[in-house]
Amino acid sequence: MTTQTMSLAEIEALARDALRAAGSQDVVARLLARAVAAAEGDGTASHGLAYVPIYCEHLRCGKVDCKAVPEVSQPRPSLVTVDAHCGFAHPAIHAGFKRLVPLAREQGIAAMAVRNSYNCGALAYHTEQLAAAGLLGLGFTHAPASIAPAGGRRPLFGTNPFAIAVPGPAGSVRISIDQSASIVARSEIMMRGREGRPIPEGWALMKTGG
Repeated sequence: MTTQTMSLAEIEALARDALRAAGSQDVVARLLARAVAAAEGDGTASHGLAYVPIYCEHLRCGKVDCKAVPEVSQPRPSLVTVDAHCGFAHPAIHAGFKRLVPLAREQGIAAMAVRNSYNCGALAYHTEQLAAAGLLGLGFTHAPASIAPAGGRRPLFGTNPFAIAVPGPAGSVRISIDQSASIVARSEIMMRGREGRPIPEGWALMKTGG
C-alpha cells in the first residue's frame, strides 16, 4: 500500500471536485469540502476524506437532494429553525448561523434546530464557529440505536454526540470538546469496517454479546 501526503488545501480541493462531479451544487460542495479538510486537520479521519465517497454515493442515489435549498425561519424571539429539505446539514447550519449569531448577541441566548437534514459530520466543527464569533456554543444531535445497555446484546441507546466550544480572545477558540455517548464514535468503527481493519477489544459487541 502506498500513501500520499496532501496539504489541507489539496484535500479541500479534492473533496470539492468529487462532490461537484457527483451532482452537488457548487456552494454546497465548498461548504462540505471545507468541513472535510478541517476534520483531516484535526486528525478526525472518520469525518474527513473517508466520508467523501459516501457523500457522493448518497448524492447519486438520491438519498441527499442535490438541489435542496435550506429554509430559515424564526418562530420565537430566541429560536431559529432550519428545514434542510433533505439536503446536506452543512449548508442548512451555515444558513441558520447567519441569523443565530446576531440573535444570540441581541437576546443574550438563542437556539437553533435543524430538521430534514443529512449527517452533520463532526459537531465541533459547527460549535467552534460559534466560539470564534465570541459565543459559547453547544451542539447536540440524535442518533439511531447502536449501543447495547450493560449486560445486553441488542442496541438500545444512540451515540447521541454533543459538543461544546468556549470562545477565547480575538476570535479564537479556548476550549473545544466533542464526544459521543459511546466508548468511541460509531463512524470510527464504520471506517475500519470499510477498510477491513480490526477494532480494539471493548469498542463493540458481537451478536452473541461477546
